[in-house]
Amino acid sequence: QIEEMDQASFNIDMMQGWKKRKERGWSQLGPLGKLHNTAIHIRANDYRYNLFRRRAGKVLGLDNDTRWNSWFLLLDAALDKEEHIKWYQDKYYDALVDDYLAPQDWQNLRETRNFLQPFWKITLLTEGYRSTLDRTLFTMDVLHKHYQQAFNKYKMNQQLL
Repeated sequence: QIEEMDQASFNIDMMQGWKKRKERGWSQLGPLGKLHNTAIHIRANDYRYNLFRRRAGKVLGLDNDTRWNSWFLLLDAALDKEEHIKWYQDKYYDALVDDYLAPQDWQNLRETRNFLQPFWKITLLTEGYRSTLDRTLFTMDVLHKHYQQAFNKYKMNQQLL
């Protein structure tokens, strides 16, 4: 029985360590990872979820692997609710110390949203039955130019490359 208890203890410790490493992995994405971890923290229990929702009027969505625009929507909502996220991070500072968004992080999030916004708008313009090859080719040229300009603007900022 002692061996079983030791094994169970080991399994719990291993899972907690894995969760911490996974969270740190997101933090290594810079401000986007910190925002992701904050959104996860808010949703991790009903009390925090409802507390944030009451204060901010809505909760942050979650990014996912299947839709690129989930990151844009998360960024857009977070920047709209920036003061509420700052309040939340101050309230839970001890739990979010590694994911605390500093002023430069917020600036990087704004710049990332500004970069993604044309992709968002053009996606809406070219969806559905209104989309034509002519429109798609034109918007691809617009996005290519936008990408080149952004690359030149941010080539010295490793957080944004």
